[in-house]
Amino acid sequence: MLLAASSARTCVTEASQLKGAASGGSCEKPGTGGLVDKTTLDAATGIITVTGTDDTKAQVITLTPKWSATANSVTWACTSSKPEYAPQSCGAAAAPAPAPNP
Repeated sequence: MLLAASSARTCVTEASQLKGAASGGSCEKPGTGGLVDKTTLDAATGIITVTGTDDTKAQVITLTPKWSATANSVTWACTSSKPEYAPQSCGAAAAPAPAPNP
């Protein structure tokens, strides 16, 4: 699902660099299909949401840009409605330690 948002994320990064603040500019929302049921992109803030199909337990991944004037770019925060199924870079819960062998 993160891959589905990658081109929009690149566009938001570039739009933000042009504006000097986090912005969705004229970027298009990510496409749907496969495991992606619905997507949004907020033009004012650049926040991208990707909602998965039932096969992903309808997980919602949100990518939020934060402007860094020092770097003249954005850093990205990623959150998930189902951290136990999310990628590690997106708030995934740590895997439980394996049970000791008797």
